[in-house]
Amino acid sequence: MTKTEPTESQQEKIEKARFLFDVAVKSDETIQKANERINDKIKGFMSIAATLVPIIVGVGYFILKQESGIWASILFIFFFFSLGTLIAAIGVGMHVQRPREYRVFNPYIMMKKYYKKNQRFLTETYAMTWSHTVHRNLKKIEYKEYYIRMMLRLIFCSLASLVATFLLVGIILVWQL
Repeated sequence: MTKTEPTESQQEKIEKARFLFDVAVKSDETIQKANERINDKIKGFMSIAATLVPIIVGVGYFILKQESGIWASILFIFFFFSLGTLIAAIGVGMHVQRPREYRVFNPYIMMKKYYKKNQRFLTETYAMTWSHTVHRNLKKIEYKEYYIRMMLRLIFCSLASLVATFLLVGIILVWQL
């Protein structure tokens, strides 16, 4: 005697399809909120980098105006690296913030295409379509996260170079005394 799976009733299939549809909708809402948070982070990091650029240029100009010879060349390299990494961080932020295709679910097309289908078919189709939309948008968010990490590394390198420059200026000042 073999055990067979009980067959699902039509109502159970509809409930299952509704559940999958609800999961897809809630996932989409979560992805949209995550995308907004990521965009806010990118804007914040770009603001930090853009604020540091004139500070570094001003401090670099002041220090390099005071120094000459080999020390000025060494300090110039540190300042140039610091400034270059900040400009690169801004460039990365602009690259990530450029307009991209962000998928949205268009119910009009689905209604027009599947108007005469039954409820279960519609719910399953909508759930699958919405799931594909969520999946594609999630890939876009992962792409942005990668570049946010890159921006952070560039800003950190810039700040580390700036700190090294100030340490070097301190050493030069002590040595000249």
